[in-house]
Amino acid sequence: MSVFWQDVLWYREEEVRENYERVRGQVEGFGRELLGRIEALLRGSGLEEVAELIEALRKRQEEVLRGLSYELYRQRVQMEVRGSGRYRGWDSMLSLLWQVEANFIEEGVEALRRESEEVQHFALRLGRTSLSDPGEVEGLLRAVPSYAPRLRRSLQKRYQKLVLTPLRERLSALSPETAQKFEALFAEAEEASPERFEKIVEEIETQILRLERERYTSSLASLTRPAQSQDESLAYARRRGAHYYERLRSLDPALAQENNALYAELQTTTDPYRASLLHNQLEYLYLTTLRTIEGQEKLKQDLAAAYAAMPVPELKAHLEALLSAPAISEAEAQAFLHKLAHAQPPPPSPSPEAQKEIFSRLFQQLSAAGYQLLSEDDIEAFLQGELVEVRTPFGAEYAVRARLEKDKLNLQFVKYRDSQDSPSDYEKLRDKEIAHRWCADYERVQKLLAAEGIYAQTAHIVQPDEKLYYLPSQSRKALADARQKTPQQSQKRQRS
Repeated sequence: MSVFWQDVLWYREEEVRENYERVRGQVEGFGRELLGRIEALLRGSGLEEVAELIEALRKRQEEVLRGLSYELYRQRVQMEVRGSGRYRGWDSMLSLLWQVEANFIEEGVEALRRESEEVQHFALRLGRTSLSDPGEVEGLLRAVPSYAPRLRRSLQKRYQKLVLTPLRERLSALSPETAQKFEALFAEAEEASPERFEKIVEEIETQILRLERERYTSSLASLTRPAQSQDESLAYARRRGAHYYERLRSLDPALAQENNALYAELQTTTDPYRASLLHNQLEYLYLTTLRTIEGQEKLKQDLAAAYAAMPVPELKAHLEALLSAPAISEAEAQAFLHKLAHAQPPPPSPSPEAQKEIFSRLFQQLSAAGYQLLSEDDIEAFLQGELVEVRTPFGAEYAVRARLEKDKLNLQFVKYRDSQDSPSDYEKLRDKEIAHRWCADYERVQKLLAAEGIYAQTAHIVQPDEKLYYLPSQSRKALADARQKTPQQSQKRQRS
C-alpha cells in the first residue's frame, strides 16, 4: 500500500469504524428479525421446552456476530485499497468501501441463515405436527437439533405416553388382573430410555397377543353356527366385491378401469373360492388407493399450513401448482419447504409516511454510490406518481428514470443521444457495460436496505442484455419542462 493510502486510512479511521458499526447493526437487525419469526413459530406450539432451542439459536447467532469483528472489516478495507493499486482520493475510496460493505453484509446474513436453517426446518415441521399422534411425534423427534437435549427428552416422554396409553387400555380390556400386574412395567416405560422403552413395549405387546389368541381360541370352541352354502358364499363374494369396485371407481376411475377384468370375472365365475380371492383383491386395491389419497391430502395440508405460517408471495404460484396436482412426491414437498424456509420475509405494505421514508433511504443509498440525490420536492413528486430523473456517475448523457406505479418502483436506465444515427457496435458494447454497473449498484443498495429491514418493491427490471434504452436529448428538456411546477402546485404539495 502506498504512503498516500496509509495516510488516508489513518485520517479516516473514524469513518471506517462508523461504517463498520452501521454495517454490523444491519446484520444484527436481520438476525433479530429472523430469530423473531422462528421464535413465533416455535412458541405457537405451546411447548415450554422450545425456550431451550430459542436460546441455543440466539447464542449461535451471537457467535456469528462475534466473528464479524472490526479487525476483519478493516482488513477487508485494506485489502481492497491495496488491490486497487492506483493513486486516488477519498471520494474514489467510497466505491471500494461500498463493495466491502455489501460483501460484509451478504456474508453475515448468509452465515446467520446457515446457523438458523436446522431450527427453522424444525419449527416448520412442529407447526404441522399433531402432538397427540404418536407417529407424527416420532417423526418430529428425528428433526430435533442435537443442541436441544431437554426438548428431545420432553418429546420422547410425550411419545412414550402416547404409545403406552392404548396398550394399557387394550390390556385392561383383555385381563384387568394382568394389567394390574404390568402396571409397574408401564410406569418404568414412561421414564425409560428409548432403547429400554422399545424392549418393554415389545414385552407388553407379546402379552396382549397371547391374551387375544387365548380369547379367540376360546370363542371358536363355544361358537356354533351352520355352515354357509356355496351359493351363499358366492353371492356374498360378488356383493362385497361389487361394493369395493364401485368405491374404487369413485376414488380412481382410471385404476378401476385397469382392473375391470377382475370385476368382470367376479360376476361370471361359479367357483366360490375364486370369487373370494377376487373379492379380497378388489378390497385390497380400494384400501391401498384410499391410503394413498389420504396421504396425498395430508401432504398437501401440511404444505398449505406451512405456507400459512410463513407466507411468501413469490412462492404462492408454486404452492397452488402443487395443491392442484393429482399427486405430489415427498421430494417435491421437501423441495418446496426448503424454498419456503430460505425465502426472504414478505415486504410489509407501507403507510404513506413509511413509503416516503423507504424511498428517501433508497435515494440516500444511491447518492452514497455516486448517483445524484433527489431534492425533497423531487421525492414528493415521485411519491405522487410523477416521472423523475436521477443523474449517474457515468457521465451527463446517462440517467435513471424513476416512477412509482402501484406502490412499485419502475426504473429505466437510459442514454441521451444528440445523433439520430443508430449507435455503433462499440458504443452499444460500452453502454451495455455501464448499464451492468448500474444494475450491480442497485442490487447492492437493495441488499443494504434489506439488512435494515427496508424493502422497496421493484417492478420488473429490464436487463442490459435484453434491451438498451436510447432517447433523444430533446426528451430530457421535455421532461424538465414537464417537471416545472406552478406556485399553486408547490403550495398544494406542501400542504399535502
